[in-house]
Amino acid sequence: MKQGAIDYILGMINSFIGSGNTGYLNECLLNGGTLEECNDENIDFVRITNGMDKKCQASEIFRSVYKINSPFTNKMRDYFLLSNDNNLNIQDLATGETMPNVPEMPAGIGARVLPVQSVDGTIILQFNNTHLDTATTLGFINTFYHELVHAYLLHLYYNGELINEYPDYTELEVSMINFFADIQNTDLAAIYDKAMHDVYVDFIDDIAEAIISFCNYNNIVGVNLEYAKKLVWGGLNGNDIFYENLTPVEQNETQTLLAYENSNTTASTKGTKTCE
Repeated sequence: MKQGAIDYILGMINSFIGSGNTGYLNECLLNGGTLEECNDENIDFVRITNGMDKKCQASEIFRSVYKINSPFTNKMRDYFLLSNDNNLNIQDLATGETMPNVPEMPAGIGARVLPVQSVDGTIILQFNNTHLDTATTLGFINTFYHELVHAYLLHLYYNGELINEYPDYTELEVSMINFFADIQNTDLAAIYDKAMHDVYVDFIDDIAEAIISFCNYNNIVGVNLEYAKKLVWGGLNGNDIFYENLTPVEQNETQTLLAYENSNTTASTKGTKTCE
């Protein structure tokens, strides 16, 4: 489709959805998508990522699920992106920044999922801007996939579907019930956090396969299943599951490989910096 025709279509769509939201739609049309396909995709993109201030980063994050074909990303796409419910919103905050009724964004973390859903049932996933601005795209997509598991499990819980989907997650469900009944209780928060991460043994392989598919889609070379698993495990550093399942040598290797992507200061990175 020629740019003149695209500009005309975008002008018409702007009258319905407002200006400033059509960058992803423009890209989709230029890449050969139909207007119906691209408009649906653009609406999902805007709905999911309107809490982010850098559209390039938002586009990479959205595309890492919408465009990637793997069991994990397909499930996340069906559950969050293609749902008629406003069940996920992605935001970014600077270190120390806060929002009403939300703790300030701490230093040293890549992202977080707020345990309490918003009034309309939306799960809020918040990136630390420092992480987005520093890490390679592979680095912050690895973080995104990690946080998507949290978002997915939380949404299952709030919808009353957690035990139906995962019958063995009774310990996690109990930790949620107790913590959400006393959200200021730091002991219950720690129990909830541990339970939420202990179940990651069930997601390591699926996330790793998604990372491989992401790398293949983006022409990132040198990332096989073994390497991808190390990146996923690296994101679990600091949790009991990390120390219980990896030897000290393995712990050091996974932390080192992930640090390459998250710091982006060495030629040893596999990913590149596609957004500034």
